[in-house]
Amino acid sequence: MNQTVRKLVAPAALLLGIGAAVTAVDAVRAPIPALDAQATQSAVAGPQGLATAFRSASRTALAGVVYVQVEAARAP
Repeated sequence: MNQTVRKLVAPAALLLGIGAAVTAVDAVRAPIPALDAQATQSAVAGPQGLATAFRSASRTALAGVVYVQVEAARAP
């Protein structure tokens, strides 16, 4: 059993090492640019700015809203 485990673990460790090395080389060659979603945004100034931001966000999200009507059926 011990020899079987060694036969499985050694190739797995080798593949993980190769994968880590390839990932590191790729990250050094082409670093990931800073994403806009991760950039900090300035705070909304005052209640009017907050209301405007909320209205804008709700208009955008409203397109994805699905209205569902459910009817309950009673057993006889």
